[in-house]
Amino acid sequence: MHSLKTKQLSKPKHEECMKNYEGTSGSMEVASAMSIFHRSEKERSVRYSQFLGDGDSKAYKTLSDSMAYENVPITKLESVGDVQKRMGIRLKQIETAIGKNCLIVRLSGVGSPMPH
Repeated sequence: MHSLKTKQLSKPKHEECMKNYEGTSGSMEVASAMSIFHRSEKERSVRYSQFLGDGDSKAYKTLSDSMAYENVPITKLESVGDVQKRMGIRLKQIETAIGKNCLIVRLSGVGSPMPH
């Protein structure tokens, strides 16, 4: 008969962390993105041309307005999940506005009006 061996996990070591930012989480996202983009050329000889962030990120607008690199526009990429979330919200708004019985939306994303 075989017995299962269990491994005893050691207790995690407590590390001291220093607070390195003062402000809201939203402004921290902006400050972090600005820091990464602005130091990339000097420290890594890299220019980022794309920014991947969530749909409501203020970091992209701030980066774009700052012109992080001369003559290099930064394009915004969005995850499928963020686009899907916004589409779902808008479809719910349409459904509420015109009535639930007037619009059928199939999972394929194609809608068809119901006859009255």
